[in-house]
Amino acid sequence: MKPHFDGEKVWADTKEEAEAFIEGYKVGSKKSTSLPFEVSQQEKCSYLELLDKTLEAIEIEDENLLMENKAKLIRIYRRNDSQVEAALFKRHREKCYGSIKQNPDSLDLNCITGMDWLLEGFIPDNDLTMVWGKAGSGKTTAMVSAANCVLEGEAFLDHSHSKDTKAVLFIAADSGAPPFMTVLQELGLLDNEKFVGEKKNFYVWSSDQKQNMKLWSASLYNCIKLLEFIKKKNIGLVIIDSCKAALSNAEMEYTNNVLVTALLTYFKEVICPYAAVIWLNHDGTGKKVHAGAKAWKEIPSIVHWIKRKDENDKSNQVRTWIVQKSRMGNTRELDYVLEDGVLKYKGRDVDVIGNCFEEVKKIMVQNYLHTNKNEISKAALMGLLKSHSNKTLSNTLTTAIRGKHPEILRVKNRVGHYKLAPRVIDSLGVLKNKNEYSEKLMIESDIVSSLPIKNENMREGNQLKLSDANTSEQISSYIQAPLRDVEEQDPYWPKKTAN
Repeated sequence: MKPHFDGEKVWADTKEEAEAFIEGYKVGSKKSTSLPFEVSQQEKCSYLELLDKTLEAIEIEDENLLMENKAKLIRIYRRNDSQVEAALFKRHREKCYGSIKQNPDSLDLNCITGMDWLLEGFIPDNDLTMVWGKAGSGKTTAMVSAANCVLEGEAFLDHSHSKDTKAVLFIAADSGAPPFMTVLQELGLLDNEKFVGEKKNFYVWSSDQKQNMKLWSASLYNCIKLLEFIKKKNIGLVIIDSCKAALSNAEMEYTNNVLVTALLTYFKEVICPYAAVIWLNHDGTGKKVHAGAKAWKEIPSIVHWIKRKDENDKSNQVRTWIVQKSRMGNTRELDYVLEDGVLKYKGRDVDVIGNCFEEVKKIMVQNYLHTNKNEISKAALMGLLKSHSNKTLSNTLTTAIRGKHPEILRVKNRVGHYKLAPRVIDSLGVLKNKNEYSEKLMIESDIVSSLPIKNENMREGNQLKLSDANTSEQISSYIQAPLRDVEEQDPYWPKKTAN
């Protein structure tokens, strides 16, 4: 169905119709540069000029001028409210990039970065995530628990790898402050200095009459204020609960696909360069479908679905977490339960997904320094990482090669082989010599190796304590012994070249 321009709901399923919706012309017809009817000389100005004046009214917080300019856009250019809001988001997004330049013939891949995790396995850094589920499924509780892991730099549920700490902003636009307070109480977080007090890194926006704070809405003005707050407080994660409430508070339809597309594109390109954003959503009328516009699922890089494991047994507190969509790895399903204020993974210990990036990188550096070849097979890595499973190694390599600035790359035309990124190799050349780097690497390391070492003087049980390595000869023995062990067993191990 082609979009109408009489104020009715607009559903656009094609890029052409979406563009026509925002610009206000019919599909298949040419854009008109003339006004649809005669206007006074005082009112005459171009469409973009009027949009810019409307943006200025938003920035100076002049609500009267804002409504006056919106009324002109609707009356003179035959727009409806949704079209005006979508156009304002688009215009402000363009202005954030500076002057609009002509599109290049193609993208320079060297200027594009990959993706990193903020909370490994669950939240991508500097990107959009949607979490949806029925009322009472535990979405808010799960997100506060995830936020706590981001604050503390801890791993979450079925992952064991921790990340750097980041500040969090939780926008409770759905329930208000008192219901949200009960979630914090249930999780026992109110005595945590990161949640309360002068040193807090957890911030809450919600309706509270005593503190004179109103419910947040997803209007352009509030989105601009959100960006300012993110920069001011160095926020790393924003959680918005919920999609429907945030848009309804701004008198915007969260079922309008074009409007939601404009909003989420604005977030992805303007807000997300500074912080990851999670939108919480409810279930829709269809089976296994979220509520609202299709764009809520199409634009975010990760989509999670949280539900009760047994919908018919309300006494069963086990929840099922389903990763429905992931641009950073495989989809998966896991069970968890809230016990004593902590979300606990219900799976087997062997199913926990680990990460051994630092160990892998150090082995690859050692391999390069020992063999003078920048290549190593996954089989060789597995032979050295005896304290980690093949599943953990696979997860580590998959995550590493997809990072924003990956330090590990696949070897071209060599399946199962990996190499250090050129910038890592370049950094090794700055050091005086390889032995100096090897000694520095091992002295500063805090890892206890469980590899079999040939030098008995450095062995304690089956582990080597690096603090006992007091000489360059002992350190060199530590580096080269495990490499020789694998070299003898693994046909894919790079052979040392003769000088």
